[in-house]
Amino acid sequence: MEFGRFYLAFRFLLITSCHCFASGDILTQIPHPLTDRETINYSDNAITAVDYLEPMPLLRSFYLNRNGLTEFPDFANNTGILRIFLAHNNIAWIPIELLNILTKLKILYLKDNKLSHFPDAPGLVSLTNLAIGRNEFSEFPTFPNLGRSLQILYMKYNSISSLSYKKLAYLRRLEKLWVSFNQLEGRLPEIGAISGATLVIFKSNVLTEFDGRVVANFANNFTLDLGRNRISGTRNMFYLYDVNRSATVTINLDDNVIVCDCHVKWLKQAHEFGNVEITDAVCEFPADKRGRNLRTIPMSDLVCDGEQPKSFYAVNVDTGALPLFRVVRAVELRSIISCLLLCHDQGDCLIFAYKDGTGQCAITSTSFGQVANSRPWDDGTEVICYVRPFYFVILRKIVALFPFDDSGLRDLGVLDPASRAILTYECLAARFGHVLG
Repeated sequence: MEFGRFYLAFRFLLITSCHCFASGDILTQIPHPLTDRETINYSDNAITAVDYLEPMPLLRSFYLNRNGLTEFPDFANNTGILRIFLAHNNIAWIPIELLNILTKLKILYLKDNKLSHFPDAPGLVSLTNLAIGRNEFSEFPTFPNLGRSLQILYMKYNSISSLSYKKLAYLRRLEKLWVSFNQLEGRLPEIGAISGATLVIFKSNVLTEFDGRVVANFANNFTLDLGRNRISGTRNMFYLYDVNRSATVTINLDDNVIVCDCHVKWLKQAHEFGNVEITDAVCEFPADKRGRNLRTIPMSDLVCDGEQPKSFYAVNVDTGALPLFRVVRAVELRSIISCLLLCHDQGDCLIFAYKDGTGQCAITSTSFGQVANSRPWDDGTEVICYVRPFYFVILRKIVALFPFDDSGLRDLGVLDPASRAILTYECLAARFGHVLG
C-alpha cells in the first residue's frame, strides 16, 4: 500500500515537473495546460501537430524528437526559447515567418525529417548550431543571412553532389561542418572559404582528388576527414607548407585508393617536414605496396615508371659575375614533376631548371655560396628556373618586401605544366640571391 502511494506520487511529480512520460504513455497531442518551466520534453510519442503553446516565460528548451510531426510548431508565444529539438519526424517544409520570430534561438536540431530546403531566415540572428542531416537535400543550402552567426552545420546523409566556394564563403563564422555520407564527387571542395574552421568532415562521399591548396590558409588547428572516398591522386601538396606555422593540419585518408608513386612524395614530405599530420593513408596501388601505410614507405621507394635518372654529372656554372650556385645534378627525366621531386630529394636544393624539349633537369645546391643566375647547358639557350616549393612561404614574404610585376610568382611550383610559373631567364635567384643567401 505504501509502495503504491509512493509510485503514484512519484509519477505525479515526474509529469508535473518536466512533462516527461513513462514508457507506455503514448501521447497523440500535447496536454494542456502546460506548466511554465525551463524544459518541455515530449519525445518518443505519436504527436503529429502542435496546435498551440501557451506563453511560458521560463521556457528555454523544447524537445519533440521521435514523433510524427508534419509541421514546424509556432513559438509566437515563446520567442525567448534557446533550443529546439525536432529530430526524427516528418517535417517537409518550414515557413520562414515561423523562424523569423525566433531571434534568440541558438540550437535547432532537425535531423531525420523530409526537408529539401531550409529558409535563410534573417530573423535567426543568434543561431549557432543547425542540424539538418538525414533529410532530402540535393543541393547545399545558400545562407547569406544565417552565415553571420552559424558556427556548426550538420548535413550528413543527404544527396548533395557539389559544394561551391561561393556558398561556403557565406559561412564566415563556421567552425565545424559535416557533409559526410553525401554524393560529393571529383576534386575536394574549395573549403578555403571557411579558413577559420577547426573541423570539416567529408567522409563517405565519392571524392577522387585531394588538392593541397584548399587547406593552405587555415589559421587554426584543423582536422579534415576524407575517409571512405575514392581518392587516388593528390595535387599541389606543396601548398601545405604555407599553413600558419603555429597551427597543425590533420588529414584522415583511411579507406581510399591512394596510388603510392612519385606524386605522393609531396604528401609524405608535408607530413615529415610541415605541421601536417596524415593519418591512415594506406596504399592501394601499385600492387607491391598495397596495404602499406604511406608513413612507413621510404621516399626512395615512391617512384614512377620511366622516371629514373639516365645519367648523372656535376657542373660548376660560372658566368664571370657574382658567386654562383652549383649544379650538382643534371639528368634526363620525363617530366618537370620528376625534376621538381628530384630537387626535393636533394636536401639543399633551392632552385631547379627544366627544358621541355630535351627533358634535361638541373638541380642546384645553395651550400656553395650565394645563389645567382646561370646557364647549366652549353647550347646557348636561356634557362627557365623554378623554386623548390618547400620555400614557398619564404618567397611569399620576399614578394611582400620586394614587389615586382611577375604575376605568376604566386603559382610557383604548380604541377600542371600549362599553369606553372616561368621566372624569366634571370632566374629568381638573381633577383633575390642576396636575401636568400
